Amino acid sequence: GGGLVVVGDGGAARVLTSLDGLPDTRVHAVVETSDGLWVGTEGGAALVRRDRAPAVARTAADVPVRAFLAGATGIYLGTWGAGVLRLIDAEASPSPVAAAGQGKHVTALLTHGGRVHAGYADGPVARLEGTTLRPLAGGPARAQALGVHGERLVAGGIEGIDRLGAGGGSAASIASVDARGFAVASDGRLLVATYGSGLLASTSATGTALKAEPGVPRWVRGVAARGATRCAATTEGLFVDEGAGFRRVPLGGPPSNDVTAIASA
Repeated sequence: GGGLVVVGDGGAARVLTSLDGLPDTRVHAVVETSDGLWVGTEGGAALVRRDRAPAVARTAADVPVRAFLAGATGIYLGTWGAGVLRLIDAEASPSPVAAAGQGKHVTALLTHGGRVHAGYADGPVARLEGTTLRPLAGGPARAQALGVHGERLVAGGIEGIDRLGAGGGSAASIASVDARGFAVASDGRLLVATYGSGLLASTSATGTALKAEPGVPRWVRGVAARGATRCAATTEGLFVDEGAGFRRVPLGGPPSNDVTAIASA
């Protein structure tokens, strides 16, 4: 509910809301591309240039955007109600990606094995085959988050975390937590943002056993890692670990401390 916050290297925060050109102040997703930051809001997507001062350069789509994926074939937008849209480049208009499954409410987008994968709140995980998203045989029926660990696709949701087989299907449960996001730390360990169980990390680069990371609140919506730095988006603010344990980072202006998404840029 507090818009987009861009935190500089010195800790200074700049806040953008609908008054600055965002389609809506409620932000659900953010991703960095060579053109800037794509921001997904309840009212559509916006491209924010990161020159001297962050500013909205253009908007796209008029539906809620919950996920992004910047790939070699364009920018994919995961919408809440209109499936997956694709922009060929930053200046193009979005066009729908054909889907063979029933899902329309996209929760996550990911590239794995050179192919685009999509998670849905109302349908099975799908993989882009040619020009069509097709459900993965044996994959989970619904997913809130997608990630990769040990070259395997992992999918998380309210019912827990599944690790998919080498071919993308044959899901095996590895934890019964409400998973909201995944990242991989510099040491190869899997990081899991959970709603109710805090931030979890695998005990090794290849293992599936998870343990809670100290210093992070229980309700975590997202996680990111860049080098040795780890960040957690929580309902109590942004928490960062740069090697000395997690600490809360003051963001300044937003009226809400409920951080929904983060991207290291």
